[in-house]
Amino acid sequence: MTKKPTVFVPKKTQTTVKHSILQSYLRAWWGIIISSNRGRAVSLRYVDTCCGSGLYEHDPDEPPKPGEPYDVGSAIIGLQELNAAVQAAQGKVKSITATAILINESPAELAALQEAIAKHVNPVQQYQTKDGLFADYVDFIVEECKRSFSFVFIDPYGPTAVPFSAVAPVVSGKRTDTIIHFPYYAVEKWTGWLEKNEQPTRLAKVDALMNGPGWRAIVKEARRKHLKLEPLLRDHYRKQLANKDKDIMTCSIPMLFPDRKRVLYDLIFTTHNVSGFAAAKDKFQKAEQYQAYLRQRAKVGPRQGALFDRSEMVPGDPVELDDLASRIRGRFGGGSERFDDVAAFGLMQEHVLLRHVQRALRKLRAEGAVQFDKETWGHVITFT
Repeated sequence: MTKKPTVFVPKKTQTTVKHSILQSYLRAWWGIIISSNRGRAVSLRYVDTCCGSGLYEHDPDEPPKPGEPYDVGSAIIGLQELNAAVQAAQGKVKSITATAILINESPAELAALQEAIAKHVNPVQQYQTKDGLFADYVDFIVEECKRSFSFVFIDPYGPTAVPFSAVAPVVSGKRTDTIIHFPYYAVEKWTGWLEKNEQPTRLAKVDALMNGPGWRAIVKEARRKHLKLEPLLRDHYRKQLANKDKDIMTCSIPMLFPDRKRVLYDLIFTTHNVSGFAAAKDKFQKAEQYQAYLRQRAKVGPRQGALFDRSEMVPGDPVELDDLASRIRGRFGGGSERFDDVAAFGLMQEHVLLRHVQRALRKLRAEGAVQFDKETWGHVITFT
């Protein structure tokens, strides 16, 4: 009798969206690295800090996938993308190596993962498993990531809050991109003890997550003024990342409960590479639309869900090109600048994607305010 593999229950909406972000960004990530390192030796590293058992039961409301009885998790997605990178790099780079580090506190899940990898990843890129928590291996991960272009998926085990002291040295790696799970809902529940002056040990864990007690004043002020707490705490965390490393770029996406319009957790992306930042903002925006589509489909049921498609979830473009063009001109009033620096400035504005920056520059050129041959990476923009 064939033994059924150890699998998780079907993915919830937020997990489906999270994995779609992971896969789509990893594909963009290695594409950027290969295209910018032609003729050189390339080393890629994928780190999954809570890799699970690798497989999920297939959603019963979805049509079955031929030959694919299970949905794959983050560890297998990472290994599959490393495979794709190695294949795509042939003839483009001098050489390429791709390795993975897979961490989990559950030895049983790690054992199940190894079985799943053997059956679902071909060929299997080099990988190693680590039994424990992400915080146990920070020094090891930092040292390993120094040698490679690295992507680290910082996902906590259960409701455990990952200390900022563990996150900071990893995100500071100049060739390291990350996606961080920020456990907003857990933090929101813990803030109740702040007013009651209870559970000092648990509140100290929030201090460790948030890089100090500054979040406490934010909570009290938000409650006094009846402000939404989630964006304030999320942005405070992002500011802590920026304060730690002034060259870091971040964006985020709120992941909602499947049946409530409340934030369960945020995903926060970090990078030092502006083209990676541009790709991430694009993937995150598309993921927000995908999340809206999945939530609406779950609300009306699979049969009614077939009556609409994801394009119906796309909101209007909130970016005002005139305003963006004015901001760019105000920031780079004269002289010549690299397109990369202009793009980085534009991308730091809310909702702005790379295409918005390019359109704003074309608008300025039509007005005689700038000169350039191409609005692409590495080219020069001259402000007149």
